[in-house]
Amino acid sequence: MQITPVLFSLFCAAVVVFSARYLAPILGLLDHPSVRKQHVGSVPLMGGIALFIGAWMGLLIAFGSIELLIAPFSASLMVSFPS
Repeated sequence: MQITPVLFSLFCAAVVVFSARYLAPILGLLDHPSVRKQHVGSVPLMGGIALFIGAWMGLLIAFGSIELLIAPFSASLMVSFPS
């Protein structure tokens, strides 16, 4: 197993997570505290998106070709965002 795709995937996910702190309020993707939620302040809801992007960027580096990933990527988008 090569370590490069893993490190690139981790880097991409970290970049998206840290940028989510600034993009989430602009996009309205915040979870606000309420009676049933125990967090103190507003929490960005973009962690899953960050992991999704990081995983797919790592796969892209590992396989080296976007053509090999079009079918699994489109299938995962259909599962992630059903109509």
